[in-house]
Amino acid sequence: MKTRKTTQKDFDVFKSEIERLLDKFHISDWRVKFSLEKLENSNAECSTHSVTRICSFYLSTEIDLFNDDEIKETALHEICHLLVADIGDLVNARFVTSDEVYRAAEVVARKLGSIFMMLNA
Repeated sequence: MKTRKTTQKDFDVFKSEIERLLDKFHISDWRVKFSLEKLENSNAECSTHSVTRICSFYLSTEIDLFNDDEIKETALHEICHLLVADIGDLVNARFVTSDEVYRAAEVVARKLGSIFMMLNA
């Protein structure tokens, strides 16, 4: 797939859209960091650590996104990864209690419910 070098404007659009979505979806329990880095086989990534509540969003220095709408769609995709991060971290822990899985699923259900309520308002 054809790629191009990421510009500062691209990074600003990505960061601004992430921040807008965090606010819109009332996601405030994470400390968020942003970085522009070379990623292999990916335009962007979301890295999380559920215990420390630190989330890092990365935009690659080479992307196959060619307009602001595609960059914003990518930002939304990364926000979706953040929404399910607690469940992913539990699975990666290899040992979890049913109560931990239930609590993590409840967090996602509440966030999605809030999002759907906003969409229907």
